[in-house]
Amino acid sequence: MIIGRFYFRLTSSGIAGEYSHDASVRPLPEVGTRNDGVAAIDGPFGFVGDYHTTWRASSGESVYAALRITEKEGCEGIFSLEWTAMDRKSRLYRGEGMLCGEVLVGDYRD
Repeated sequence: MIIGRFYFRLTSSGIAGEYSHDASVRPLPEVGTRNDGVAAIDGPFGFVGDYHTTWRASSGESVYAALRITEKEGCEGIFSLEWTAMDRKSRLYRGEGMLCGEVLVGDYRD
């Protein structure tokens, strides 16, 4: 089982941040481009949406996935994240995050 952590900041076209997990020796980059046709908005809901993400695996290879960020049901300022294969048929990771200023910080697991 992989257990990790991440942070994301909003960019003009999506999100950018870093992640690490229990086998990481250093944080690695992850970027996401919005693919839901919604322009980024200021405030906590700016992160909500669908993204195409890319990250560098510990092995050095690039990994591509779909990422959906939603507000966690019944919560305020807490978000659910789900990374899936690009065809959205198999889940890769799921996680939760919360805002720390303008940064979404959280954890994930497979």
